[in-house]
Amino acid sequence: VTRKVGFEGRSRLTKDLSLTGSAWQEDYLDTDMLRRAGRLLAEYRTGNTTGRVGLTYAHDKRADGVVNESLLAQIGAT
Repeated sequence: VTRKVGFEGRSRLTKDLSLTGSAWQEDYLDTDMLRRAGRLLAEYRTGNTTGRVGLTYAHDKRADGVVNESLLAQIGAT
């Protein structure tokens, strides 16, 4: 059983540039595990092309108390 609580927001900074951010915590209720994470993504749109760059961070605490952290970079275009 999992409980997830968080927020997400998006802001258009200019006609072509937007910023999306989110943060959340997942609690695994039948264990002592939890995850805290956040994501930030910038998108630039021009004509038929969209470019994006972003970061996702995760902090995981396992049931045995060990903590793992990860940082993922995202770059792409469509």
